Amino acid sequence: MKYRLKTVLFILIMIIFLISILLTGFYSYKISKNALNEKGKILLKNSVKSAMVLAKEKYNDHIKKYDNEENAKISLENALSSIPSDQENDYYIIYDSKGNIIMHPEIKNQNAYNYSDAKNPEFKMVQKTIEIAKNGGGYIEYNWKYPKNTSIGLKISYAEYFEPWDLIITSTAYYSDFNKEAEKIKNYMIIFSIIFISLGIIYINNFSKKISKPIEKISKEMKNFDINLTKSYNSEKNKIKEIEEITYSYNKMVKQIKDSFDEIESMNEEIEDSYKENQKLMNKMENLISISTKIFQQTDKKNFLVEVFDNLFEFIPEADYGIISTVEQDRIIFLKSKGHDLKGLNSLKISINDYDFKKNVEIIKNTKTINKISTKYPQLPNHLKNIYKTLFIPIRTENKFYGNITLHTSYESKSNFTSESFRFAEFFYSFIKMFMTLKEFDEIETKTQTDIIISLIKMIEYKDKYTKGHSENVAKLAKKMAIEMNLPEKEIQKIYLAGLVHDIGKVLIKDEILNKPGKLTPEEFDEIKKHPLYAYEVLNKMTSMKEIAKIVKHHHERCDGKGYPDGLKCDQIPIYSKILSIVDTWDAMTSNRIYRNKLTKEQALEELYKCKKTQFDENIVEIFSSMIKKEES
Repeated sequence: MKYRLKTVLFILIMIIFLISILLTGFYSYKISKNALNEKGKILLKNSVKSAMVLAKEKYNDHIKKYDNEENAKISLENALSSIPSDQENDYYIIYDSKGNIIMHPEIKNQNAYNYSDAKNPEFKMVQKTIEIAKNGGGYIEYNWKYPKNTSIGLKISYAEYFEPWDLIITSTAYYSDFNKEAEKIKNYMIIFSIIFISLGIIYINNFSKKISKPIEKISKEMKNFDINLTKSYNSEKNKIKEIEEITYSYNKMVKQIKDSFDEIESMNEEIEDSYKENQKLMNKMENLISISTKIFQQTDKKNFLVEVFDNLFEFIPEADYGIISTVEQDRIIFLKSKGHDLKGLNSLKISINDYDFKKNVEIIKNTKTINKISTKYPQLPNHLKNIYKTLFIPIRTENKFYGNITLHTSYESKSNFTSESFRFAEFFYSFIKMFMTLKEFDEIETKTQTDIIISLIKMIEYKDKYTKGHSENVAKLAKKMAIEMNLPEKEIQKIYLAGLVHDIGKVLIKDEILNKPGKLTPEEFDEIKKHPLYAYEVLNKMTSMKEIAKIVKHHHERCDGKGYPDGLKCDQIPIYSKILSIVDTWDAMTSNRIYRNKLTKEQALEELYKCKKTQFDENIVEIFSSMIKKEES
């Protein structure tokens, strides 16, 4: 009977011991699982945020380069597909708002709008995902089968909506992939429990009296286990080796659980800090893309540099002062400064031979540069703040230096430029270099076009004395019309050039037809009508004149389709050709010709109104008429 009581006591003690260990393990497993799930959700959200930034970059590249939109989307899909996965079964999915699958590792060319949860057919998971994404983004849970077997697992997705391309961008993974580490802790606790229970069965049964008390104490400690209050269990000295081992193992387990909990808490803090830093960086990148697009629309070099300078301080916050220096002839001109005496610096008239130019972005202690220039210009330090460090951003192309943008930290703050600020400086250096290179190409192209056009006009005037001045008049009128219609500066220049060369095709018309004083025969008029086509064939062979060639070709088309050379209807005629048609007719009517005297402006306007809808676009006639009347008043 006594033996049975001992056995019952032993069994009860071992059950309590096992329950305590399992409760401790379950609590630790639950904490680890929740922490890892939260970490996984943050990773999904960050991956979608990164994908959204990438989508914006691809979209802006498409807009800026006039690239094919489908190619831009494919480029986005390829970029996302190449991103390595953090988990075994996580990946990106992209739908449009109708549920059509744009990107999926397994499913292609299907509509998923009515896809249901694998355990709850009433729950339409794709519809819910689209709704959440369009309402600002968020998480969604649903059941779905694993890719490598037929079992079903709980998935978590994060989705956001990229409106310009109507894309629902999601990142998805199974919870089970997040919980692998937690599962290891659970398995460890189970194995740990089994080992200790086995040891207890083998050794403690023969010594139940001696071990029951310490085991009860340990069991009590385990029952009252609290991760926030846990401390090592201090038992009385016990001669039984197993009791000492259990006590040691328990304390070791408590320490491991405590350390794991502390590590998970620290990990959560690091993830949160990392998320905040990533969020700041993403905001900076979004601002950088927006600002770059805005600045690049500048056409004047000086305005462009001032815009860049004004925005640099947002991305390089350590800078207290700064200045733009540019080369003009043999002198350095300071365009703008922050903190320094701009007027005083320009009064020094520093020679380019005495100035310090850099080939690349560079950080130096300013005393070296100041001392070098101050030798020849002793008043220089009087116009500068006390400078500690200088960040040079060269203004240059491959073959030419235009100056520097320099940013400075104050001697009082003694701040150093960070590696992140240095990377932003390198971006702006490349950005400036690209802009200045494009401006050089524009200047070369404009000079080439101007030289060609002047030569062509001289050829026309040599053949037809009545066209002398006509091309310039048409070009000026066309330019005025373009300004009146608020067209971009580049388009204004394009239509101006088209006006200059619109009659170049007459060079190929015989002199006796071109200068005939009497009425032309039908055959002769047919020959005259070929001059826009002749002009097109000549200009279209020059790469820089292809767009202008098309404008010139159609400047004799009519809205009623009776024009030449192609008989286009009103909605088919390029708008610049319509403008050219009106101003060409106006100058012809208000100038003396070999076959008639010029009309008054009132008579000419009356003729334009008569030919609205038949020969001319009525809207452009109204704009032209309004412009002429403004000039008269």
